[in-house]
Amino acid sequence: MANTNSDYFFKPFFSSPRAVNIMPILTEKKGGFFIQKEVPLQFLPERENMPAPEIKIKAGIISKSDGTMIYGKNVDEQLSVASVAKLLTALVVLDNLESDAIVEVTKNAVRTYGENGDLVVGEKLSVYDLLQIMLISSSNDAAVALGDEISRNGKNIAVLMNEKAKVIGMEKFSFYDAAGLDAKNSATAADLAFLVKAAVENETIRKIIAIEKIDISDKDGKFIHHIESTNKLFGRVNNLIGGKTGYTNEAGECLVVAVNLSSGRVRSASSGQDYFVAAILGAETGERFNDMEKLIDWAKLVYGL
Repeated sequence: MANTNSDYFFKPFFSSPRAVNIMPILTEKKGGFFIQKEVPLQFLPERENMPAPEIKIKAGIISKSDGTMIYGKNVDEQLSVASVAKLLTALVVLDNLESDAIVEVTKNAVRTYGENGDLVVGEKLSVYDLLQIMLISSSNDAAVALGDEISRNGKNIAVLMNEKAKVIGMEKFSFYDAAGLDAKNSATAADLAFLVKAAVENETIRKIIAIEKIDISDKDGKFIHHIESTNKLFGRVNNLIGGKTGYTNEAGECLVVAVNLSSGRVRSASSGQDYFVAAILGAETGERFNDMEKLIDWAKLVYGL
């Protein structure tokens, strides 16, 4: 983003090659050449000495949508991401299946370990409804059902996830299944910033992750699924667009969110509206929402977001 008062230009964190730094990179024009150098972020003067809160996480990041990093801890360390991988699954599903296509739930999906949407073998749901169940309640059976549907079309969901990760700018990652159950599903906090940005800029995903509660019925009206978000920051963080939780024993507690910078409670990242994304990996049990709230409150206070 150009600064009209000088020959300095922001090099966004989301550009390629990217800059993984706590401070943004500026490029200074001298003699026809561009010289990169680090400059401090612009603190509010009265709060420039206020340190980030001390939280016990393995890695984390807060970055504005233009790429300016506000907070970072071990941002390039590749760690298990658990169900946060479902955001990538959703992007792949929307690339390969029509939202109104009908999917028959497989026995393989219902047998899936862990969080589930209480799906029933043979019930029929739209791709969109399965995406809602997967992203809102972190349903593993919905994720596997969608992966199975892609497999019916002769494609491998894990291969597609890794390909999509490259397309959206991720660099250090490995994905093995649609639900994020495999401990080897991993990425860096920096890469998750790219993933969250891609997710919230997808209109369908953005709409879904803004939902707290919803009832979903199958195509025949035989089954009703009462779905509630695993994201407990609704009502606690102003201007929350949405997010995604994750947990396995190996990953610990994980959480990614996007928050609008504008005033009010508009949950939209559309129309070029500025927002920031945040990710936490490896939080202690029961602390991810408190940790994220502390980080967001600090970022808003110190940087005037």
